This record gives sequence, C-alpha cells and structure tokens, in this order.
Amino acid sequence: MIPFRYSSDTILTERTTDSLNTVLHLATKFGNIDMVSEITELCPEMVTAENKHLETPVHEACHLGNAIILKLLLEANPRTACRLNSEKKSASFLACSLGHFDAVNVLLKQPGIASLEEVGLDQTCIHVAASSGQADIVREMLNMCSDYAQKTDEKGNSPLHYSCNKGHGEITWMLLHRDVNLALQYNNNGYTPLHLAAINGNISVLEDFALKAPAAFHYLTK
Repeated sequence: MIPFRYSSDTILTERTTDSLNTVLHLATKFGNIDMVSEITELCPEMVTAENKHLETPVHEACHLGNAIILKLLLEANPRTACRLNSEKKSASFLACSLGHFDAVNVLLKQPGIASLEEVGLDQTCIHVAASSGQADIVREMLNMCSDYAQKTDEKGNSPLHYSCNKGHGEITWMLLHRDVNLALQYNNNGYTPLHLAAINGNISVLEDFALKAPAAFHYLTK
C-alpha cells in the first residue's frame, strides 16, 4: 500500500474552485477535529493557506468559535492569528467581535506569546469586544494586559467610549474600576465617554459614573 502521506499530498493542497478553500479550510469549517489534526501533522504549511477572502483556516476556526481546532492550528503555526483577511480583520478580531470566549482564551494562552499583538489581539480587538458587549472577553484581555484599557483607536476612542456609546454597563464599570481617568478623556470629536452615553440615551451607565467619576458630569464638549 502507498503511504497516505505520499498518495494524498496532492489532494491535501487542492482548493475548491469557487471559494479557493483548501481541505484544511473545509475540515475546520465542518468541525472535523481528527481530520484537522492529521492534515496539520502532514502539511503544517497549509495553516497559512488563504481562500479568496484571504482567510486562513485559523480565521475559519475563529468565525465558528471552535477552540479545539483553533488550538491545533495554532500549534502548527501560532503567527497565523495575525494574518488579515480581505476586510483587514485578523482571526482574533473575528473571535472577539463574535463573542467566542473559548477561542479568545486559546489565543491568550498560547505559549511563548510575548504580547497580545503577537496573536493579533491588538487594541482594535478590545474596542470591538467592548462595543459588542463581550464582558468576559474584555475582562480576560485586561487581565492579560491592563494597559489595554487606555488604548485609543485612530479616532481617539478608548474602550470606555465604545462601551458607553452602546450602554454596556458591566464593561463600563469594569473599565472605570481599572482607570477612573478614562472617564475624562476626549476623543477626536471632543466627546468624553459620558457625552456618548448622553447622546445615545444610555441611562444604564449613569450610576457607574456617579459612583466612580462624578467629575465627568461637569466636562463640556470641545
């Protein structure tokens, strides 16, 4: 019998014509753990293969929140989590935005990771998690790197701006507890987080500000 490794290498690298998905993309998409394990052992370089959306199998695992498969893929190539798709989104961004806590936890616990950026977990990820109300993910990211509470995006918005804009009380309280000075920071449009809460009618965060940052009520727009 011809060994599997040699008889199947060609099949392993074939892609579906419409989406350019490899067999590893497909095995990941359909949750075939044993298949993913075998393919990554035979052809670990396939973890970096991109489909027509420039998404790797790691993107697919994060779309679905399959932490077991994600761990297998990252063991083969941990740097793949930083790759951006055609919409300039990392796999980690997808996991955070979709609220896949277990997948994010796998990313955070990767051995040898020196910083969050090395697994694609940059400040944009905590912003999208705060905006979409993913309190557990925000908490885990802050536990890993407390400085992320102060990170601002290109528009000057901190994670607190995002949580107040959407009225996520638990995340707002969490961020104020980490750094009360966040309440007094302006974004590029001259708004503090409390200004955004007022604009959007998010009453739920008012008590948090009254208890932790009462001075924010007296800050004017710029």
